[in-house]
Amino acid sequence: MGRARRLVRSALVDWGLGHEAPALELAVSELVTNALQHGRGDVEVEITATDDGVRLEVGDHGDQVGLPAITPAGPGTHGGWGLRLVERLSDSWGVVADRSATRVWMVRHAGGRSHGDASPTAPAPASAEASPAPVSAEASPAPVSGTASADAAGPDAAPSGVG
Repeated sequence: MGRARRLVRSALVDWGLGHEAPALELAVSELVTNALQHGRGDVEVEITATDDGVRLEVGDHGDQVGLPAITPAGPGTHGGWGLRLVERLSDSWGVVADRSATRVWMVRHAGGRSHGDASPTAPAPASAEASPAPVSAEASPAPVSGTASADAAGPDAAPSGVG
């Protein structure tokens, strides 16, 4: 988990978006936790600079039943808060899934939204077309990514290839 947060922080600082690190480190922690808890195999983290902010995506190779979704809250509810946090920290988010993988993505505009706003953005429908198109390397810095094995050291498994 720590390596995923460091990956995010490092990329944001390199892109001059270090002020976005606290929110996106929290989001990546929640998304990686969900992938480790509900998915299988390697967990992949990718962060990409866009024209007006950042796109974060976390995926696993599990065959979970159903798509990740915000669950109803109520008295005695334990868990299920991760996607609520992601919803509040993002300007948009969604899920792309097929038989072999599930990827949850979020977009956060740098300085373009009051992130404490009480009116959350509804997630995009879950489909292969829900994810925004990646920005080319010519338009912004190249995406930064890493992979962690869910079977390795548990929730603190480190992304490989990330210094």
